[in-house]
Amino acid sequence: ACQRKFGALRGAVVPWLMVLNNIGAEPGPPQLSMTSQLSQAFPPLLLVSNPKSGDGKGPSFVQTHVLRTLKENSVPVNEFVVTNGPGNAGEEALKFLEGHQESEEIAIVVSGGDGTVHEIVNALCSVAHRLLRPQRVLFAIIPTGTANALYSSSFPAASVEQTETNYKLQSLVALLSGRQGLRRLSIIKTEIQNQHGQD
Repeated sequence: ACQRKFGALRGAVVPWLMVLNNIGAEPGPPQLSMTSQLSQAFPPLLLVSNPKSGDGKGPSFVQTHVLRTLKENSVPVNEFVVTNGPGNAGEEALKFLEGHQESEEIAIVVSGGDGTVHEIVNALCSVAHRLLRPQRVLFAIIPTGTANALYSSSFPAASVEQTETNYKLQSLVALLSGRQGLRRLSIIKTEIQNQHGQD
């Protein structure tokens, strides 16, 4: 868990999908199960695309494959954001989360690399203490960065039989199908202080 001065953030990863459970909730057992509710009533969805990640082809992949996959599964995109610089992904995730506090959970599909995912998670951690109610945030990652370490740690490299497109869509497809099999992801906040206890 991510212990902070003003609350806790608990997280879990599915082999296909990252879930941050109960942002802002009091410490307690994390919710590590999903139900078929995903397919019955999909939560509000934010789609984030970082055009500067990797080789810069992320936005094209999103337009050609991600939006089509969402449309084919009748899942609406509540907001689609193409980031415009450092920090923007986190800002947009915060605005979306705070704009849907009436929802028990939201979904964020992020096309980018580890830095983009890291930026969003850090932003969500920063408001854990002031949310009106606990919320669950579900991530699907579209690996369009350079290293894509988090994604590749959950998915082996694409096999000979698997196309690159299908490989990159595995997280999204799992989110849409609501598969079981959560795996804990530990998220740690590190603070460096001097001998006087100052950051």
